[in-house]
Amino acid sequence: MAAEGNQSATKHGAEGAIRRISQGQPLIGMAKDMQNEVEETLETQGIDAIVRDGAIGLETAARLYKNAFLAAVEKGDLEAVDRYGARYGWIQSKALLAWGQVRKDAKEKGGMLGKVLEAYRSDMDATQDAQNTPQEGQGGQE
Repeated sequence: MAAEGNQSATKHGAEGAIRRISQGQPLIGMAKDMQNEVEETLETQGIDAIVRDGAIGLETAARLYKNAFLAAVEKGDLEAVDRYGARYGWIQSKALLAWGQVRKDAKEKGGMLGKVLEAYRSDMDATQDAQNTPQEGQGGQE
């Protein structure tokens, strides 16, 4: 049996990470490796990528729990129906919150329409600047 506090005894590192975070301690082992990966994603792809990945992961897990829930209903396994139903409901609600954030972020950036409008504005600004530049015989000193 592994010694208490030995993170190598865990399968995924999440429990140890939660314990260390709650105690104000830095992450170690697998949790530290994952923290480094998250920080790199943040630097290279930005927060929007992290939010989107989180939404995709939650939606994926929710769909898996939904399938398990429906299978339990078909079998008549009421204990599993309760267990999977509760997990599905909770995770789906979190997925919907995450998707709402993804949508909000996309709207704030303007999406494809925003990019088109920005390009149009840039073209209009360039045209306006060219029209405001004094041409030969227009507003120059004689």
